[in-house]
This record gives sequence, structure tokens and C-alpha cells, in this order.
Amino acid sequence: GGVTEIDHRKEVIIDGQNAFSGGGVNFTDSALRKHDMMVEVWGPAVSQIQAEFIQNWEEVAGAIPDNEKSKLLKDEKTLNKIMKGHQAETGHKHTSNTQVLVTDDNQMDVYQKMSDLLKTSKVINIEHAYFTDKELVSQVADAIRRGATVNVIVPEESDEGDKLNYGNIGTLQTLKRASEEPGAKGKFNAYLFRKDVK
Repeated sequence: GGVTEIDHRKEVIIDGQNAFSGGGVNFTDSALRKHDMMVEVWGPAVSQIQAEFIQNWEEVAGAIPDNEKSKLLKDEKTLNKIMKGHQAETGHKHTSNTQVLVTDDNQMDVYQKMSDLLKTSKVINIEHAYFTDKELVSQVADAIRRGATVNVIVPEESDEGDKLNYGNIGTLQTLKRASEEPGAKGKFNAYLFRKDVK
């Protein structure tokens, strides 16, 4: 509890109508030397991100009155209208189904959803600083054997030292071997992110 309870989420929600989420929101010297991904979200998923933010706020600062919450959260019809206006303004006409998943000490939504998707997806793109979870790596290898194209980006040099460097390289070797097994139908591509490349 208190100040030492750390929440690693990174979200920026603007007027309840669009949101940014991901590690790219880090604005510290050390973070700016890393390659982090961030996504911009428009449409109904924004209210899911906003609702998670509100829930987290209430855990730290206490309840927000219902009438204040209703001002913060926009309904799906309004968010779709805002999204269509944004698309017309920017020329970005494509949409995708988006689901907001949260992982914390009590929720493992992300892990379960990734596991489910790895069983059926045809193209899997993974960017991870510490891609060393044995169960997840095993599931990605199974996806390659099944026929998925898997693209993985890991750092050439981990900010956490040699142990994670070796872990990432071990993961890449495991996935490469899976792609070379007799009968493997998928394809594996690996990329090392170099922080000194501009």
C-alpha cells in the first residue's frame, strides 16, 4: 500500500475520446534510450482504458461520485462518431477490433488472451524487452510448427544485464529450431534492436 505500491501502466487519455497506451509514454533519460511501443486508440476501447484508469484512481485516492464518472466516460455511440470524424480528418479509414486487457497482481487477462490467440493466429508480431517466459515461448514455437509467421524484436543488449541477454538469445534459438523442424509449416523472423542506431 501507499507510495511504494507501484503501477506500471502507462496511459494518456484525452477528453475521454482518444488514448495512448504503452511504454512509449516514458519520458525519462533512461527510457528515451530504449525502444518502446505505444498505441493510439480511438473508438469504444477508449472508454475501457478510461474505466481502468478510474478504477485505479479510486484504489489510490478514493471513490469518484457517479455523476463525475458519467462525465468522464463517453458512450459507445459517441466514441464511434468521434472516431469516424478523426478518420475523415486524417484519412485513416481502417479500423480493427480492439480489446483492452489489464494485468496486475489480481488479473492475468493478458497472459490468457495471448495464449488463446497464439493457438489460432496466422501472423504474430512480438516486441519484448525480456522475452523469457518458458510457457509463452513454448506456445509461440507451437504456433510456428502449426504454420504461423512469427516476427520477434528483442533488444540486442538488455538494460537488465547479461542474464536477460542470454534469456532473449535462448528464446530466439528455441524459436529458430522450431521453424527448422521437419514438418514445421511456419516462418520465424528475429530482429535485434540496437539502441545506438538512429
